[in-house]
Amino acid sequence: MQDSVMIFILKSGQGHRNTASYNRFLMLKQMCEKHFETRVVGFQTFENRITSKYKILNTVSYRLNILKGAISVPVSDAKHRNVMFLLSTDPFLLLLVWIIARFKGNKIINERNEFPETIRKGIKWRVFVYKATVLWWQYRLLDGIFLMTDELINFYSPYIRKKCIVQKLPMTVDFERFSNFDSNKRSMPYIFYAGSFSQKKDGVKSLISAFNVIAKAIPEWELWLAGGAKQKEETEKLSKLIAKYGLTDKVKLLGEVNRVEIPGYLTNAKILVLPRPDSIQARGGFPTKLGEYLASGKPVIATPVGEIPKYLSKDEIFFISPQYIEKELKEKILYIYENYEDALVIANNGKLKAYESFSIEANAIKVKELFIKVLR
Repeated sequence: MQDSVMIFILKSGQGHRNTASYNRFLMLKQMCEKHFETRVVGFQTFENRITSKYKILNTVSYRLNILKGAISVPVSDAKHRNVMFLLSTDPFLLLLVWIIARFKGNKIINERNEFPETIRKGIKWRVFVYKATVLWWQYRLLDGIFLMTDELINFYSPYIRKKCIVQKLPMTVDFERFSNFDSNKRSMPYIFYAGSFSQKKDGVKSLISAFNVIAKAIPEWELWLAGGAKQKEETEKLSKLIAKYGLTDKVKLLGEVNRVEIPGYLTNAKILVLPRPDSIQARGGFPTKLGEYLASGKPVIATPVGEIPKYLSKDEIFFISPQYIEKELKEKILYIYENYEDALVIANNGKLKAYESFSIEANAIKVKELFIKVLR
């Protein structure tokens, strides 16, 4: 059956290579390619997009590219069956692609790795309008859907028709990116974090406050922060906090780091941290960077929010309470500093568990299962 199946990935939005969404797209593409002939259609890379000054034109251009890609997908017949894998959350784009898919006899699937933005923001009247006008029908158009967590499965299930195939698909890590780096080599004296500079999302302000104490106890260590490229206001706030603590020479704001360079930063670090507070976003998703942290083989400190504790135990990662991030972060960093060889054993356990649960090889099997069920 696999020889007669072709997957057409319809990718909408920017193709920015340093975002979590672009990373997810690459992982999905590679997992599809493990078992099926796969083609990406309607995709426009960020180098070729219209300047960001004209956002409306950008939006129209992306949507037209997707529709053009959907129209290019061949008609399914008894010998050749096609699946449209739409990577977009735009409800009206989904409706148009669904019409095209039905006209051509093709199946259509989608993937969600977090709650809808309107739900995450939690403004009551907007949530009411969204549920009344869009959510009730949007996902009923699908033949199959990948959902990242049980929380998302519970949320989306009432809005999915009974015949739609639901497949849980955890966060995915490309371990091949780390194959040229040796996690056992001597580390450089820095603690590393990559991601949003928002306190609400990832607790970065708490991390800097905790490091203010660490810098006095371990004067040779530094804190390196990567990200914040589109968060000018957040970056300025952090810069002021760093200056307030007198840590200008100890804390490096690296800005946006190319995804090709991330494995090097991770494997060279002493400790990797993700002090994420508990939130609706944390409960619904699973941070890609945590998987990459684990793949590096270095000690990882994180809060047990969302589904993180469903996959990892204290034998594989160092947990801190989301209610006492600053206090426990200081304690855990000092503990790892004093027991670093033991910490590396736990880090290696975490790397093995990550490969078992989050590797392309492990998750590609789940991708294959959904396609087979959908085509039946």
